[in-house]
Amino acid sequence: MVDLRTVPMAERRALAGECERLARAGVEPVQIRTELGVSYKVYSRWAKIYEFRQGDVFPETPRAGARVRSAAGAGGWVGSGRYTLGLGPPADHPVRMTGEGHPGWTGGAAASRERYGALRDERRNELADRVARQTAAAVLNDVRDAVEVGDYARADRVLTAWRARQRREAGLAALEGLVAEAAAAAGALPEGWTAGDMVSRVQIGAMDDEALRAHVAALVAR
Repeated sequence: MVDLRTVPMAERRALAGECERLARAGVEPVQIRTELGVSYKVYSRWAKIYEFRQGDVFPETPRAGARVRSAAGAGGWVGSGRYTLGLGPPADHPVRMTGEGHPGWTGGAAASRERYGALRDERRNELADRVARQTAAAVLNDVRDAVEVGDYARADRVLTAWRARQRREAGLAALEGLVAEAAAAAGALPEGWTAGDMVSRVQIGAMDDEALRAHVAALVAR
């Protein structure tokens, strides 16, 4: 018996064609199945799809079991038969759809890059948070442990996170200093300033009368 699961579709169609040729030549189905090694189920499916059942080929000849209960061709228990016939899926089948209309559409390359970027950022943030909670000695131990087992990628990631933290803190301090200098140059009072705190001449000149009186009163009180 032929295992059609191991036979390419082109050979299956050729085998079905030989079954049809023999059937139309008057050979009994049981002989065809025996000669070609085709199961009853497979032969019945092919005979209905390709319309070479005994009742279709010889409708006027009385034969045992030749009475046909369903129309020839695909349908009923045979299904569409399009794959066997080499017709491919229908035009409205989801497999023929592309882009946003496809049921499996997930956004394409742009959405894939966005998801990958989000996942990468999430992992970086998790590592940065863990490194921020560790002491320098703990970070050093993590790096050494990774190097000892040959996991250089993890060691590099931990070192990168640690260096990024140092740069971040230094950069933030420098940025805050620039903002404070710019505010002082513009005469704006520092955030959280109260009367009596140290201010520049430019800031004093930018005070209104009420703020200036409060500031002088605070200095005199000292």
